[in-house]
Amino acid sequence: MADIAFAAVNIISGVFGSLGLAAFATSFVPKPPLAVTQVTIAIGQTADDPNKDDPDALGGNVPAIKVFALDGRTVGFAGGHAHHTWAAGSTQPVPIKNYDEVKNVQSEYIAVYMDFATNAICISAIGMKNPNDDTSFGWMGDSGAACGMQWHWSETIVGNTANTASYRSSCVWISGIGSKNDVTAQGLSMHILDFSKMTNATRVAYEADHRLMCDSTPRFSAWTEIMSDISPPFFIPNLNYDVDGSDADPKAVFVPGIDKTDYKGVEVSANGQAFRPVRMPFPPPAPKKVKRDGKIVYRRSEVFKSTLISSPYEEHSARQLCKSESSFGPDVVSEKEGLFCDMDEKKLWPLCSEKVKVACFDTNTNSMRGGSAKREPVPLKSYGTVKKWGSTGNA
Repeated sequence: MADIAFAAVNIISGVFGSLGLAAFATSFVPKPPLAVTQVTIAIGQTADDPNKDDPDALGGNVPAIKVFALDGRTVGFAGGHAHHTWAAGSTQPVPIKNYDEVKNVQSEYIAVYMDFATNAICISAIGMKNPNDDTSFGWMGDSGAACGMQWHWSETIVGNTANTASYRSSCVWISGIGSKNDVTAQGLSMHILDFSKMTNATRVAYEADHRLMCDSTPRFSAWTEIMSDISPPFFIPNLNYDVDGSDADPKAVFVPGIDKTDYKGVEVSANGQAFRPVRMPFPPPAPKKVKRDGKIVYRRSEVFKSTLISSPYEEHSARQLCKSESSFGPDVVSEKEGLFCDMDEKKLWPLCSEKVKVACFDTNTNSMRGGSAKREPVPLKSYGTVKKWGSTGNA
């Protein structure tokens, strides 16, 4: 729980308190044509050449997206693609044609599903505009990270804050049914309006009790088992808000919500039972670990083990990444902090310098420098890919 609280305080205080989400989403999401709900998804992690086939990037398969009205009716759907990918660092506009019977209905809920797509994707932001309306709604990966989803840094710029001209939100991972990449979430859903009309009162309330954001199934859910045949739960009756934007009755937030799924049409599992969604609990369970070379380490793919990211950006803290149980991805160097995070063990090491010459990470060789026999042994590190953000190229 301490890990989640640490993330939530940093994310809610640092982002929701200063980021103008409406301004961010206005430029992020183009104005839709009639009877179309416009969704835009920003993909972490690196802003590499989008035309480059980069196996070490955090791009992945195209997810399915559904939008829903206030009363839970499905407004529109965009199918995913298990054999198509969205490039890392890209911003993907997804126009969703409203169904004829709801062509002028406004959407308030959105769900993103990976279904059977097994190339995991890391999402740093979601934006939405309704037809005949230039109002923008937005959500950032920082919120998912604060709620315990697996997360990592991202170089994708999603907006501005009072302190940062080009803010880079964390991205959160989802992957499909049958994946073997240790990504736990298969999708996410939210009442996106609750992340868009952020007032100071809302920020203070979320900061004081981040269960208001993370432990309310209709407001936000990460799903460990979900498919696009299934609708997320809805606030029915609808929530009421005070004039300052905060919840009029906080107890009304902690409800399971109303599930409007017709399970007769949902795919049946191998044992003959209808598929049922499973929500990731908050706080989430501890991540899986394995024993390797005599040490207990966090499970990661070979691609992650062979990739190093070096970032100069203020919002990228190696200390925060290493402290978080739910962080997931490559090893990192924070140039601002002068720290290296070994994501195998979630252990911090200083960068080598004139003052620190042993038991440190050498950024010239991208390897650990050992110390005396009396010191604890340093991990062996070797990288096939080094991504130096803020520069024109990667090694």
